Amino acid sequence: MDSNVKEILKELKNNYFKNESDDKTKYTYYNLDLSHKDFMIIIQNPGAGKKKNRERFELANCKDDEEFIRCCRKWLQIWIEEQGNKDFWSQLIKDVQLINKNIRKDNILDYFAISDIIKRRGKTGDVEDFEKDILKKEIELIKPILILAISSRTWNSIKNIFDGDIIKVDNKENININSVSKEHGFLFKLKHQETYIIPLIHFSNRVRINSPRNSYFDYMNEGFERFMRQNDTQTTKSQSTNI
Repeated sequence: MDSNVKEILKELKNNYFKNESDDKTKYTYYNLDLSHKDFMIIIQNPGAGKKKNRERFELANCKDDEEFIRCCRKWLQIWIEEQGNKDFWSQLIKDVQLINKNIRKDNILDYFAISDIIKRRGKTGDVEDFEKDILKKEIELIKPILILAISSRTWNSIKNIFDGDIIKVDNKENININSVSKEHGFLFKLKHQETYIIPLIHFSNRVRINSPRNSYFDYMNEGFERFMRQNDTQTTKSQSTNI
């Protein structure tokens, strides 16, 4: 576990547990280090899964922060593979395998940095400023090539954090950046960092079925296709410059 993660955990505890003792069953964190990874998923409340009582027991008995993070990662992996989440993660793996064929569902945490936009379990309401600061620090340190921003609160936080520094790829008419329901599957980019972003509606069945856009996965696939075309263009430009 690197020093940056230690600082973030300290900040979480200082903000979440000002008037109470640290309770490891009440928050989450998934990254042992904040070194570069090509991919990053930012999500809202991944969920405790069907075996939440067992998960809470294990989290409560972690002897230190590193064991706590490893336990969070273990239970996130279990949650990813649960039946109710299967469709989303299976399609996601198919899409990212077009970029890196070594990625599988059982090793996704080796290739993706994972961030919960709200790290306190069950917390409702707006994302707080210190949570946005933590997310900004994570993105700046990890320097992902592609971020999947899942849920409305996640997308709204990204827009707020990078206000004025985020552009829509192929947006020739300079149209305003809209809500996640309207931007689902489109490709965005940070102006001053080689990081692309695909906003996605939350993949829970209830939210996905009520999506204003016709096909959740078709539009997600289009986002990956745009990303791959854009990177092919950038690679061609770089090769031409080096000739």
